[in-house]
Amino acid sequence: HTSGHTLILGTTGAGKTRLFELLITQAIVSGDTVIIIDPKGDRELRDHAREVTLLLGSPERFAFFHPGFPRESFRINPLEDFSRSTELASRIASLIPAGNNPAFKNYCEEALDLVIEALLASGERPTLKRVRDLIVSEDDRVRLFLALAERLSLDANVPLNGTSMQPGQKQPRKTNDISVVFSVLKKSPAFRGMRGYEEALNLYSVLTRDPVHFEKMTASLRPVLTILTAGELGSLISPDYSDLSDDREILSLSSAARAGRVLYFGLDSLTDSMASACFGSLLLADLTAIAGEIYNYSEKKPRTLSLFVDETAEVINEPFIQLLNKGRGAGIRCFAATQTVHALEARLGSAAKAGQVLGNLNNIISLRVTDAETQKFFTDTLPEVSVLVPSESESSQTSSESPLTMSGSESTGIQETREPAVPPAALGSLPNFEYYARISGGK
Repeated sequence: HTSGHTLILGTTGAGKTRLFELLITQAIVSGDTVIIIDPKGDRELRDHAREVTLLLGSPERFAFFHPGFPRESFRINPLEDFSRSTELASRIASLIPAGNNPAFKNYCEEALDLVIEALLASGERPTLKRVRDLIVSEDDRVRLFLALAERLSLDANVPLNGTSMQPGQKQPRKTNDISVVFSVLKKSPAFRGMRGYEEALNLYSVLTRDPVHFEKMTASLRPVLTILTAGELGSLISPDYSDLSDDREILSLSSAARAGRVLYFGLDSLTDSMASACFGSLLLADLTAIAGEIYNYSEKKPRTLSLFVDETAEVINEPFIQLLNKGRGAGIRCFAATQTVHALEARLGSAAKAGQVLGNLNNIISLRVTDAETQKFFTDTLPEVSVLVPSESESSQTSSESPLTMSGSESTGIQETREPAVPPAALGSLPNFEYYARISGGK
C-alpha cells in the first residue's frame, strides 16, 4: 500500500516524529534509499536514522546535512541532475514567491534558461552561485559571452576582432567589443552548426537588453538567489569542485539513490525560514527530475526510494505534484506529514493544486488534529455507516363515562440511519500516539 504514498496528519506533540522513526527504521532495514527532509531539523530524528545504520553495521550509508553545522555536513549541488537545461531554469523560477505577476516569472525563466544554456555550452558545471552571478552581474554575462565566442573562434580558426587571417597565421589580439564579436559570429558561415553557436547568440540577446528593464524584470528572482548563495548555506549547496582542501563529501541525489544511502536534510527553518523553504523546494524538484529519468529511460526495476517530508507545507511546490504522479513507476514512495491541509493550499496558492497533492496520497494516517477543516477533510474520505436506532412507545387512556376503565397501546421498532464512521470532533480528542487510518485498499 505504501507505493501509493502516505499522508500523515497531526498537531504538535501528537506523535508524527515517533511515527516517522518507525517508518524510517523499516525503510532502512529493507535496504531502501532513504531521504529525510526535515525543515526544522529534529536532532532526535537525525540521531535515530544514524543509529539504525550503525546497528545494521553500515554506518557509511548515513550522511547528514544542516546549515547550522557546516563542518559536519556533506555538500550537494541541487542543479546536478537534469535531462534538459530548461529543467534547471524552471526549477529555479519555481522558487519565485507566489503572487508575483506571471509575466515577471516567465521573463526570469527565459533569462535563466539562456544563461544556463550558455554556461553548459562553455563546459562549466552549473551551480547556484554561478547562476546568481550571471543574473546579477552584466560583467559576468559579458565574460561568459566572450569566453564562449573565443572557444568557437579557436575551433573554427576564425578571428573575432574583425580582421582577416591567413592560413597558419597566429590568432590576432582579442577584442572586448561584444558588438564586433557578435558581428563576426553572425557573418561567418564557419561558426554555424557548431556547439555553442546558438547559445552565444542567445546570450548576446540578453546582453543587448535595456539593463534597467532587465534588473526590474528579474527583481523577484535576485533575492531568492542571494539567500540561497549566502553564508554557510551557499558553500554547502554551491560546492567549489576545484577546492581540493575541502574534504567534505559532495553528493548528488542520483548517486545517493543508486548507492542506497540514508540522507538526512535538516533545513534549519527556525533560523531562516525563506532559505529553508527554497532549498527544500529545490530538493523536491531535483528528486522529480530523477524520477522522470527513471520513469522514462530505466529498463530494470529501480531500488525503492523512501522519501520522508516533515512539515510538508513549508517546502511543497509544483514539481512535488509531478513527483507524486511519477513516483510510483520510478520506485519512489513518499511519506508527507503536515499539521493542516489548508497550509498546503496556502503554500501552493491554489485549492486545485492542493487537491492534486491530496488526491495522490492514497493512505491517510490521522493522529490528533485540532483544525476543524483538516478534521472534516479526513472524515469526509471515510464511508458512512449504518446505525440501527431502537424505538419504543407506550400510551394509555380513560374516559369520563367509565373512569375505572383504561385502555393502552405499546409499540417497538428499529430505524436505520446513515452516520459518519468517525465524527470530525473525535480527531481532536485522540491521546498521543493513537490514530485513525484510511488505507488505499479501503480499510
